[in-house]
Amino acid sequence: MEYVIKKENSNECASSRQNSIRNKVRGILSIDVHLENPLGNKFGLDYFDVIISSLCLEVASESLEDYTRAMRNMCGLLKPGGHLVLVGLCGQSFYQVGDKTFSSLPLRLHQVEDTLEHLGNILLSMRWIKTQESKFSDTKGAFVIVAQRSKKP
Repeated sequence: MEYVIKKENSNECASSRQNSIRNKVRGILSIDVHLENPLGNKFGLDYFDVIISSLCLEVASESLEDYTRAMRNMCGLLKPGGHLVLVGLCGQSFYQVGDKTFSSLPLRLHQVEDTLEHLGNILLSMRWIKTQESKFSDTKGAFVIVAQRSKKP
């Protein structure tokens, strides 16, 4: 927390910032991005100011069409003007955890950016992180994107 406060050149103390965040975060929810209403019927339809998705959509999707549909369903939960923080991997077709191998959709960065923009999001920032070669994954790199849902309905 101190790192963020220092980067922002703020005089706020860490405990005050932590309390502020605790009062704003409503929860961590599991969703099924393949459903038109990813929260399911038990939560009803709700809209969020911020959604953070990390290393999820590319492993939940078998094709670019699946990825686009999953992204549409997830972004549909954002309020107009809401923000999406998306962390993902590019070029990864597999990854290994212990003796288990899992598949992943080997996306290219432009596909992610194009999908977000096509769905009415504004890309605010993007960071590319080159990854090292590994026998546990064929990942080419990671990205962090911050996007904003269009304010138009």
